[in-house]
Amino acid sequence: ASVASGAYYNAGQGCCAIERVYVHRDVYESFVEALVSEAAKLRAGDPADETTTLGPLVSREALRRVEAHVNDAVRSGASVLFRGKAPAEGYFHPAMVVGGDALRGSQRARLMTRAESFAPVAAVIPVHDDEEAIEAMNDTSYGLTASVYTSDGAAAESILGRLDVGTGYWNACNVPSANLPWTGRRGSGGGSGGCTLGE
Repeated sequence: ASVASGAYYNAGQGCCAIERVYVHRDVYESFVEALVSEAAKLRAGDPADETTTLGPLVSREALRRVEAHVNDAVRSGASVLFRGKAPAEGYFHPAMVVGGDALRGSQRARLMTRAESFAPVAAVIPVHDDEEAIEAMNDTSYGLTASVYTSDGAAAESILGRLDVGTGYWNACNVPSANLPWTGRRGSGGGSGGCTLGE
């Protein structure tokens, strides 16, 4: 549920929204099944309607951009594992899960794996091991946040220490701390926000 929340909150339009999820092959199918189950609960529509759980994108251009990313991934051999429903009028995009081996490697499906979609689309990418995941997570020009989900705290600390990101989370996402600065690396952010505790 945490990954789904991170991917779909605010229709995926958050600076630290989850866009790519690297999952060990031995749990890939069960993870996809769980994520699709959560995505299927979302209802795109008018934000003033209390039953809506997925609002619109910010503009027509944002809608075109995410569709270009999805189309590029599919042309590269990725699969649309889930596509929800969305109103035809307006800038609505359905919750989606895209996945498959075609998303592995920096030369394939580059828009989906290296650019920001800023939409309710989660790319779920199978990896063989932690090393492959670390390499893939660092293979982007962005570095605001990353999350590692594991029951092994030492492994999480080791992986997070090797990621070129400003903020790392263990078994969580999108939860800034008042005790820590908020910062990014590379193309994400131009400094730090937050304050020293007590100021």
